[in-house]
Amino acid sequence: MIELKNIKKSFACGTGKVTVLDNISLEIHSGEMVAIMGASGSGKTTLLNILGCLDYADEGDYLYEDQNISDMRVGARERFRKDTIGFVFQQFALIEDETVLENIELPLKARFVPKKKRRQITMSVAMKLGIENHLKKKPSQISGGQQQRCAIARALVTDNPLILADEPTGALDKKTGEMIMNVLKNLSSEGKTVVVVTHDESVAGVADRIIRIEDGRLLPA
Repeated sequence: MIELKNIKKSFACGTGKVTVLDNISLEIHSGEMVAIMGASGSGKTTLLNILGCLDYADEGDYLYEDQNISDMRVGARERFRKDTIGFVFQQFALIEDETVLENIELPLKARFVPKKKRRQITMSVAMKLGIENHLKKKPSQISGGQQQRCAIARALVTDNPLILADEPTGALDKKTGEMIMNVLKNLSSEGKTVVVVTHDESVAGVADRIIRIEDGRLLPA
């Protein structure tokens, strides 16, 4: 499903450059749950951002179902991201002035899905994640775990096949974090491809496979 070939990425630092990803090559299969592990500054979030088309490699190829994303123009990459990828972030990235329901349905509004259909899809996903009784509340009125479920629901309403999660349990206590990882694991079991960035061994242990990165390079499996 996903293949990265010789991905390189550097950032400007003063008068020079710092290499963040150094010749990364890997494959992630459809329906697989993969954890990317590494210390702070190892390059794991940059790698996730490239997978999510939030950033671009300086060199190398990113293939998704044999389509070379690296060759796409900006507009085509944006459409690919919108149609293929759901994002889950550590700090939830919810809009505080909007209700849980309004937060979840944002991607559907961006696609101009009619209101009645949006509400049907949102309710269905909310029930699946056990937050259907909180749809009228604001994010500040629900727990951290419920906020993360809301964020996951928002990533799911468009039914995109690839879910990318950046430290999804980092702002949660251990028990709630385990609950969220089980939610992501279940999504993988249902056929979604799930990629989780984490520094937590117990979180990574839920995944089918762990990819370890250090100083921008993949470590041997």
